[in-house]
Amino acid sequence: MNSVHGHNRIIIFARPPRPGQCKTRLIPAYGSIGAARIYRGLIRRTVQAAVESKRAAVELWISDTPSHPFLGRLASEFGLVQRQQRRGNLGQRMGQAMSDALRRGAGSVVLVGTDAVDLEPLDFHTAFEYLKSPDRAVLQPSLDGGYVLIGLNHTPAARLNRGIQWSSGLELDQTRRRLLEAGLQIHLMRPRLDIDLPADLRRAKRANLL
Repeated sequence: MNSVHGHNRIIIFARPPRPGQCKTRLIPAYGSIGAARIYRGLIRRTVQAAVESKRAAVELWISDTPSHPFLGRLASEFGLVQRQQRRGNLGQRMGQAMSDALRRGAGSVVLVGTDAVDLEPLDFHTAFEYLKSPDRAVLQPSLDGGYVLIGLNHTPAARLNRGIQWSSGLELDQTRRRLLEAGLQIHLMRPRLDIDLPADLRRAKRANLL
């Protein structure tokens, strides 16, 4: 079961793993059903790492309605709260979700996507340890120039993701600048591997991550 440790929150952003609507860049190599199956595995890995860290209450934020049966079963299995992402671009939705958690009393909040194949419980532990001090932020880079995890204990979360060029390879640098402009100290964590392209999947298999 999902345990609450203090008042921290882990927010997992996920989309329903419907064939043809997720991991579309994998479809030419693996087909729509194969790509959806790969994505389901990534979601489960992320949830397991978050829950096994035992550092926070874990919430599964879904990008679309209705929720997929797989996500409902996963939430039931791990005792997760399911919430609906609001409208807007990715940065707006992330900021709204983190602000919501902080308004509900979270001391620190970590938001993570579901594309990283090698996330570990230790990643969440490291993030929350750094966030124990005020006015801090954490970013966990991905190997493609973006990032897989962001953590804050500072309230203006809704403003920090504005003006970011998503899916550009510039997300990490742009977000880092916005955090610095907000007066936050930043800790960059160990990079992780996002699975977006067939080459990413091959790399993960060579590293025995899959």
